Amino acid sequence: MMAVLPVVRRECICRYFIFHGNATTNRLSRAEAKNCMDYVCTTTARSQGSGLITLTLRSAFIIRICNRNDMVIPYDVNQYGDAVIYSKSLPRDLVEKEFANEIVATYGYWKAKGINAVWVYINLEDCHVVPDLAKLGFIFAHAAPDELTMTRWLGEEPSRLPLTTFSYFSVHGMVVDEKGRVLMIREHRRKYVWMFPGGMPESNENLFETAERKVLEETGVVAKAESVISLRQRLRTEYEGACGFFFGCLMKPVRDSSSKDAGGAVSDVVVAMRWFTRDELKALPKQQFFRHHYTIWKAYENSLESGTSKELSKADDDSITSHLFNFGYF
Repeated sequence: MMAVLPVVRRECICRYFIFHGNATTNRLSRAEAKNCMDYVCTTTARSQGSGLITLTLRSAFIIRICNRNDMVIPYDVNQYGDAVIYSKSLPRDLVEKEFANEIVATYGYWKAKGINAVWVYINLEDCHVVPDLAKLGFIFAHAAPDELTMTRWLGEEPSRLPLTTFSYFSVHGMVVDEKGRVLMIREHRRKYVWMFPGGMPESNENLFETAERKVLEETGVVAKAESVISLRQRLRTEYEGACGFFFGCLMKPVRDSSSKDAGGAVSDVVVAMRWFTRDELKALPKQQFFRHHYTIWKAYENSLESGTSKELSKADDDSITSHLFNFGYF
């Protein structure tokens, strides 16, 4: 059975290759073959010409390939020339017993090679390696349910790596029915403020899919997103180092909405929903209208009164740094 070697760039020096049964490695240079150590079984070598050697392996074993006697953890190289390690792809013995020592040697190798940046993707089960990386100056860059990413800038010039996952987004839908009424909700956390339904995306959702799902979940109304009409950027959020983008979609119901006009609770998030006429929204006290959504509705109302689609932009010095409104019609 032919062994499958890790796919690495030529300048990478692989720390471990593991084989079972009779197998033949990829061709190695004579200098690399001379540096191979710690054979667990007997190997035979035959010349392939052009200074290359093929090692034929007779039983399960591990080859350590060294460069100037340094042990180097296997890594890939991304399109920017950064070293990339995935803990789930490493041999278990290395991760569980030898990582603390090997990462120090590998770090020195990267510095000597002039590699500018390193990304380490750590599986949840391998989080014990975090302190070893932190000692070398690695910082947290991203966290997912089953994976943590740490990075280290090695170059002499200022780092070009992002400090963290720096943005997230949510979507709200301004649903306008055939009578010109606007669908509004009140949430448990803001019981006295009316707003458009919406929320955070699920995995692999686009903006329209998120808006349509959230409107249905929070109000029971089936609506179709027609266009993106607003964008809000917020620099200060509850997530350190991250900014938020809040999109607004103009939507319309896909069937008669008269049966969905109750004022009571609709979901565990929403305490009330209601269709507002234009006159009712004009009369609604401003403090009872969620500020950002009021701004969107007001721009929409102005565009209706002027009879033309209009684009507005705004930038200021507080946490909301920009607004963009671009209205289309059904």
